Amino acid sequence: MTSARKRPPASGHGVKRPRPAGSLTVAGQIASVARRQGQNPVTALADAIVESTGATTINPRAVGDQGTSFGAFQLHRFGELGTLTPSQAFNPTINATRALAQFKLVAKQYGTAIKSPGELAFLAQRPAGYLATAPLASTTSPAAQAYISKVNATYNALVTGKIRLPGVSITGGRVVAATGPAGVGSTRGGKTSTGGGGFTLGPITSKTPV
Repeated sequence: MTSARKRPPASGHGVKRPRPAGSLTVAGQIASVARRQGQNPVTALADAIVESTGATTINPRAVGDQGTSFGAFQLHRFGELGTLTPSQAFNPTINATRALAQFKLVAKQYGTAIKSPGELAFLAQRPAGYLATAPLASTTSPAAQAYISKVNATYNALVTGKIRLPGVSITGGRVVAATGPAGVGSTRGGKTSTGGGGFTLGPITSKTPV
C-alpha cells in the first residue's frame, strides 16, 4: 500500500508565507532607489510618508488629489505619472524611480542653496514647469513652509527612531535596507557631512534637521 499524501493547507488559513530571500519591504525599495539615484534615502522615506499618509507609514497604493495622484510619492496624472498607469505607480520601485529622478534634477539645479530635506522635497513635488518660473524664494510662502516643516519633522522622527519603518534601520541618518546598505547622510557630533540630494546636513540651523 502506498501512504496517502498530506494535502498542503489552503493559503490564507494560518499559513505565513516567508518573504523571498533578498526581497525588500516598501521602505527598503524606496531607500534602494534613492541610493541608486544618488539621493538621501532618509529624505526619500520622509517625503513618501508625508505624501502617501501624512502620518508614520508609507502607503504604496495611496490615491489622492481626487483620484489623479498615485502611489508613495503621489505621481500626478498630468505631471510625473507621465505614461505610467496607476497600477504601475503602485509599485514602490517604479514610483520612487520616477519621483526621485525629479529630486535629482532639483538638487542639480539648486545645489547647496537647498538647506534642508524639506526644501528639496517641496521643490521636487512642484508641477512641471514650476522650477523654470518660480525662484527658490517661493519656499518662504506659508504653504511651502508648512510642507517643508512636515517633511523635516518626519525626517527627524526617522533619524531619532520615533518613526520606524519595516525593513530599514536608520542610525545617525544612515539607512540600511533589509538586504544591505542604502545610502548615507549624517550629522554626528555637530560635524557636517554631505548626504545625497545636494544639500549638507549641518551645521544645525532652524531649517536643518538634527
